Parts: sequence; structure tokens; C-alpha cells
Amino acid sequence: MAAVTHKPSLPACFAHRGAAAEFPENTLPAFRRALELGADGIELDVRLVHQRLLVIHDETLDRTTSGTGSVYARSLASLRRLDAGGGARIPYLEEVIELVGGRLMLNIEIKDDGAAAMLPATISRALRRGMLEPSGVIISSFNTNHVRRLRNELPGIALAPIFSHQRQDLLKIARELHASALHIHHCLAQPELIAAAHAAQLAVRVYTVNTVQMYERLRNLKVDAVFTDDPRRLITAMRRRRR
Repeated sequence: MAAVTHKPSLPACFAHRGAAAEFPENTLPAFRRALELGADGIELDVRLVHQRLLVIHDETLDRTTSGTGSVYARSLASLRRLDAGGGARIPYLEEVIELVGGRLMLNIEIKDDGAAAMLPATISRALRRGMLEPSGVIISSFNTNHVRRLRNELPGIALAPIFSHQRQDLLKIARELHASALHIHHCLAQPELIAAAHAAQLAVRVYTVNTVQMYERLRNLKVDAVFTDDPRRLITAMRRRRR
């Protein structure tokens, strides 16, 4: 069950929360569409709710579901009855692993402390069952404490801190965390940082890239991957490049 590879001269394409431009974000239909399109990977968000890892970005339900209020305030049964868009429901992480495990890269972004605590057992179980391979998983977070914890509990799994604002110690933080990559907002994608990261053996993945113009700029800067809400658009551009 080999991890998906991509042409080295082109950035890998990760479907951000699935193919969110076409289907409701962080739902099985969005992840299934990313598979159909031939994305190199998917990115998703996890929160721990009543001892289950739910795939949902916000801590409130209002924006992405038919519910309102805190995701933590409802029972699991109630949460699973909500419409997450087009009749889809909020998936468990295990359901996403069952759908895509081993077929493309899986980037899991940790959104709360509970998810950081529960994720090692879930990933380890999927690895034992052959549903995932270590090379097919990336775990990321804005919270460096989450990354540090997973470094100790999931050796061999790629880790990446996420940065949205410029700071002088990005590379220092990544090295201290024994990360394999930097995940950065597109406004931080400058030649000097990318060259320095590559010199430090760090991959650079950039979010959120939804135009071909931005993709071409990042391709010229030799970033390793982009996260996009619209993988169909970028994959079409990448296929033109391969001709």
C-alpha cells in the first residue's frame, strides 16, 4: 500500500477539507471527490467530542451544519443527525481513514487538546490493521504543544507546525519539534524562507491556494505542496504542465 507520489517538478495537490469548492467541507462526499479528481492528498480537521474524533473545523456548528452552538455541547447521537451539507453528516475520523487510507496522503490537523491526546491510539490502530502506512500520514497543528506531544507518541509519522503570520523563528521551531515540514499561509511563501527550509531538509506546504495564478507563483518558488479548496482547478492546471 504505497503512498501516492507526484511529479517532483510540480507541487503536490492536497484537497483542503476535501474538494470543498464542490462539496460540503470535511464530509465524506468532499473526500470522495478528491479521490476521483486524483488529488495527491486530503487535509482535514479533528476535534475530540465525547471520546470520539470528529472531522469538523469549527468549535461551533453554525457555519457548516444545520445545528447551532458548541460542538461539545451536544451528544454524539445528536451531532450525527445534523446535516453537514447536502445530506452528509459529520464523519468520524475512522470513516475517513476507511475511505481514503492508503489511496492518498492524509493530513490531519489537530484542533483541540483532546484530539491531540486521542489521535495516537487511533493512528496506531489504523497502522496495525494495514489501513494506513506511516509514509501516508501527516499530522499538523497551529499549537506547537500538540506537535511536540505527537513527536513522542507517534515516532515515524511526519509532523508539521502551521504558521499564519511572519515570525523570525519558524525554522528554529520546526527543528526543535523534529518536524518534517512547514505549513504556511501563502503570504509567507517568500523565496528566502522556502530556500532556507529546503536547506534545513524541511518540506514547505502552502495554504490556501485557490487560483491558478497563485499556484504558478508557488510552483516557480518550488514549494512542495499546496492546499486548495478547488483541487479540480489546480489539477487541470497541473495536467497542462505535464504535457
